[in-house]
Amino acid sequence: MLVLNPTWERETAPGALERLIENIKHLSEPEPDTLTERKTAYTNLPPPSTVTKSISQYLGRNRARNDASNRAEFLRPTSETSCARTDAKTLDRDTQMKYDIAKNEDGPLRRTTKKEKGSVLDEKGKQKVDRADESLTNPAVFERIADIEAHLAVHYVPSSPASLLTRIRFLEEHIIRLEKEYPPWAALHFNQPRRNASIFFQSPNCVSKCPV
Repeated sequence: MLVLNPTWERETAPGALERLIENIKHLSEPEPDTLTERKTAYTNLPPPSTVTKSISQYLGRNRARNDASNRAEFLRPTSETSCARTDAKTLDRDTQMKYDIAKNEDGPLRRTTKKEKGSVLDEKGKQKVDRADESLTNPAVFERIADIEAHLAVHYVPSSPASLLTRIRFLEEHIIRLEKEYPPWAALHFNQPRRNASIFFQSPNCVSKCPV
């Protein structure tokens, strides 16, 4: 709190005001600052030695990182023996590049196998001719095998074999598979080893006339 009294106002205040006026009169206008001076006023520039030291540290860090990357990429561990000065080290490039897997369904021999279609057709034609010849030469055998296949519900995919012997072999394999998958049924209906043989009665006419 400032307390003023009349005596202090009469003795001190006028002199203070006169000194203030004189000081204001003696003040001169300040010279305008240049752009460079204003920049330095707002920026704190380090000394040149500090800048040089920072640049040297930055270059040293980059050099150390590059050296470590080169050693990791082009050199193998010292534990592995090798006659080369530097051995290449495999890198996982999956993280660096994307690739697509192309599947060639036709295969490398697609162009060369086109010309063989005619020969394939000729072979199929020959097989059909051979089947026709077998059916003509042995019509009874062909018909009996066809009846057995129909009775056993045998279907050949994509087509039936060309030879009658092959068809008989397939029927034998089918019967063996039935014996393995259905033992009780096969034991009842098939003549298996170490079992009683099934008896078939033939008429005298069939015995004398039918070939064995």
